[in-house]
Amino acid sequence: MTQGLSLHIGCNQPDIPSAVDFWPDLRLCENDANDMAELAKSRNFSPICIYTKDATVENILQRIRSIATTLKEDDIFLLTYSGHGTQRDDATPDEDDDNRKDQAWVVRDGLILDDQLKEEWKRFAPGVRIVVISASCHSGTITSIKIDLNDLPGTDDFGGGPAIVTAAVVTSKLVMRYALRLSSSILVKDGSKNLACTVLSISASTDDGVTTFDVGPFSTARNGYFTGIFLETWNGGAFPGRSYCEFFQALATKMKDDGEQPFYRTIGVKNPSFENQFPFTI
Repeated sequence: MTQGLSLHIGCNQPDIPSAVDFWPDLRLCENDANDMAELAKSRNFSPICIYTKDATVENILQRIRSIATTLKEDDIFLLTYSGHGTQRDDATPDEDDDNRKDQAWVVRDGLILDDQLKEEWKRFAPGVRIVVISASCHSGTITSIKIDLNDLPGTDDFGGGPAIVTAAVVTSKLVMRYALRLSSSILVKDGSKNLACTVLSISASTDDGVTTFDVGPFSTARNGYFTGIFLETWNGGAFPGRSYCEFFQALATKMKDDGEQPFYRTIGVKNPSFENQFPFTI
């Protein structure tokens, strides 16, 4: 019998100094974590939440590692994050981004880089399905792994709606150029090597992009912008469609009206049946 485990991180207040970034306190990230956990529970996942004071690099990575040792082939892991995101100059030479940046989550006591998450995915057994939902800035390729950029499609391949790039992972600046030209959101697919599992991610922004988060101290909103639109689109599972791609297209359509640009990608072992499943199916 397959099982579904989920981890929901909400970090309102990073407690780390930075000479290059200003991270104002957020108010709604823990609400986001709670409500994504409720979504997971409604789909029969066993959810765990990590809130601001416990949202340290070590706690988060150790929890992911514990889940990796538990899950077997065909099991599913849902990981959601709500908080600040940032970019850093690439600390390793493996990035194919033309701006040579690492993407990162800003947690309580430090940064979780895309390269660190890539290493965590390697711990999962063959056939495990992983879904990552990132409500943060600079999060397009937070799941990491960049590949050859030589076979990029022409603009005619994108069509009228959100585009699906099947030949390569498009770098952050190229994504932005295409997106600005087409006024559409981007779906990026890639069959990266070195992973035995499949990782599907939906992010609030591209690598170079930012997203609206807190809507102000006088707002009565319960959730940050992305999570609020995400849950509104989900609508208890009554969104217009049956697959992850169709869900993303509905989400991107809603966000486009507000000038926001989400990002979809898959890495690891190609698993079309996973992408075509009703979202959050165990």
